[in-house]
Amino acid sequence: MPPFPPFSLAPCPELTDCLEQLGHFIYLPNPGHAGDSLTAAATQLLFEQMGLRYELYADANVGGEGFTLVFGGGGGLVPDWGYLPWLRQVFSHPKLERCIILPQSMRDCDELPDAMDERFTVFLRDRESFTHAVSRNRKAQFHLAADMAFCLDVPRFLNLLQAGPPHPSYLQYRLARWRQNLLKRADARSILTAELYRTHHKIRSRIATGLPRCLQQLPDGRKVAWMLRRDRESASSLSPQAAANFDLALIHDSLRMRPAENVLVAGHFLQAINAADIIITDRRAVAIGALLLGKQLILRDNSRNSLSALWEQHLQTLPHVHLCRSDAEVEAQLHRVIDCPTVAKPVRNILP
Repeated sequence: MPPFPPFSLAPCPELTDCLEQLGHFIYLPNPGHAGDSLTAAATQLLFEQMGLRYELYADANVGGEGFTLVFGGGGGLVPDWGYLPWLRQVFSHPKLERCIILPQSMRDCDELPDAMDERFTVFLRDRESFTHAVSRNRKAQFHLAADMAFCLDVPRFLNLLQAGPPHPSYLQYRLARWRQNLLKRADARSILTAELYRTHHKIRSRIATGLPRCLQQLPDGRKVAWMLRRDRESASSLSPQAAANFDLALIHDSLRMRPAENVLVAGHFLQAINAADIIITDRRAVAIGALLLGKQLILRDNSRNSLSALWEQHLQTLPHVHLCRSDAEVEAQLHRVIDCPTVAKPVRNILP
């Protein structure tokens, strides 16, 4: 059988039109785990492809003239992760002239949509967030849009990662390339050479420990990866597979979300997903990574129903994607997949 076609989604016209009209802006990535790095890397590549002019929030002087802010996509506009007090300060900055929020989930934080005025254009990645925000606010503009990670140009991303000479000197190549294209600080070298190198080895070590335990070899040679979350949003208690689970998103977390770091982390993230043919997950970012790579996918809905929302909006017509709302459904679906093999060939390795 041929491999499953990689599934991606172009950013909606409202989003690209909005970005093209901005001129110079300040970009604040959504902080978080390795899945957020995948989203940030996709966003950076889109910015580069569109020829947009921007600087990172961490490097910008926001105390002088008025500025336009683009806040990255993800799941940061919720109370679970502790970012809301900081984001309220960012969004209420007295010099903020315009704010674009890339596709986010927004829930249990009514003070945020209530405080948004005509300066704000907000893209929301699920219908529940969108409906709730529109019901509370008639001043800001709200749009429904797919996750930014869906727009990752995987072939271009692979070429970007493989363009340099073999590791470790390829890190120096990536440093020069990203500093030229995306970083303007004079101390970029000191930021990236030592820190990126440590990040690279930390993540490789975590994957080397966790990935083999989560892989289940099937009689026909296919591999199943159990990549379920281990935090408060988990709704699964699968056993005995839970003992061999690998929460891939936790291989890395960052508040700064540097461009070169995002690309490196996203590469490791996708390579780990690529080790299996069938992915079982309740993490949205892992699901999107699997879709980008053409994997067979079993979705276990989580406590926030974000996987069922993703499936209902974008994935219902894909025959190799299966939504399960209970652990029993996951086990039953896995047995069906095992009994009816449809092998998707893995893509080539994406890191040296």
